[in-house]
Amino acid sequence: MTKKDKNEVVELFNQGMSEIILPVLDEMNKKMATKEDIKSIRSEMATKEDIKDVGAQLDSIERKVEAQQLRSDRHGKDIETLKKACAFA
Repeated sequence: MTKKDKNEVVELFNQGMSEIILPVLDEMNKKMATKEDIKSIRSEMATKEDIKDVGAQLDSIERKVEAQQLRSDRHGKDIETLKKACAFA
């Protein structure tokens, strides 16, 4: 390989780097998240404790709804009993 051939290979390599690889790397760099982006996302994420708290609140609400339903059912039975008692009187 002559010096001219070597220079052509080096020139082709440099041209490929500057025209293909570097623009692709620049585009990838623009799309990548920065440390600030990651910090922001982490601050917005719920922790395990947050999720457990929400789960506990949902369980509490479910128990309250069930208790309310039971009270409503009992009141309905009481009303039916009163209606029957009034019908006999």
